[in-house]
Amino acid sequence: MAMISAHRCGAGADLALGNGRAALERALQLDVDFVEFDVQLCGDDTFVLHHDDHIVADGERILLTSLTFDEFASLVDDPITFKQALEILQRSDKKAHIDFKFSTGDGETEDPEARTEVAAARLAIDTLGCENFIITTLEDDSVRALRDWSDHQDIALMVGLSLGRDLVGYSPIDKVVIRMSELFPSRRFRESRANLVVVHHRLAYFGVAEWAARRSLPLLVWTVDGQARLSRWLFDERVWLVTTNFPQDARRIIESGVGSRRSSTSRRRFRSASS
Repeated sequence: MAMISAHRCGAGADLALGNGRAALERALQLDVDFVEFDVQLCGDDTFVLHHDDHIVADGERILLTSLTFDEFASLVDDPITFKQALEILQRSDKKAHIDFKFSTGDGETEDPEARTEVAAARLAIDTLGCENFIITTLEDDSVRALRDWSDHQDIALMVGLSLGRDLVGYSPIDKVVIRMSELFPSRRFRESRANLVVVHHRLAYFGVAEWAARRSLPLLVWTVDGQARLSRWLFDERVWLVTTNFPQDARRIIESGVGSRRSSTSRRRFRSASS
């Protein structure tokens, strides 16, 4: 059966409670394999746990890139840096599911060592060791930079390309192009060199799960909530990891065995991050 990742530290229905120190500490008490959190970058190059690239304060939308960490900390509840989060995880038996919400961007630098994604990955490796975390991101160029850098350093880094981008604000044509690239992701995976498939549960139904299985790629399905969906994906033997806002529910379903018969004919492809 699939392993469990606590989405936004298992914050449940109130996602605003995730990505904080208290949420992270609480997540470490859950019966999960991974704790997921989002990483953004402040203007002073401090990595922080935060989902959006901005904060709304007094009705004003403020980009994190315009804030120092101290300014960021003064505007959010329970702030925590990425470094602090890694140090907390270091003292636990949980692995980190790190979702990069930032990107250096095309053309900003040709030196992999100068990319912010690489700096964050290096920090995670130095603190946890490369076997104790995975990185996921929506950005193809970030995945490619991380994979190229880790190969050059002879580091077995697991980097997933996320499929299921929020299409709000895109033109109708762009929406079609993006979704087609997610439903038929061969070219994107070949060019980005991602070694983990990360897909929204709705897209997983439409061939992506089978596409990953045929290529012997580990599959992470996100964000899966509700008994029916959890039962469906937790016992699908093509799935390596399921991310959910309600990890306690996922654990109860696994212990009850609900859904196990449904996937009894499926083939299990991956049992650990190192496979």
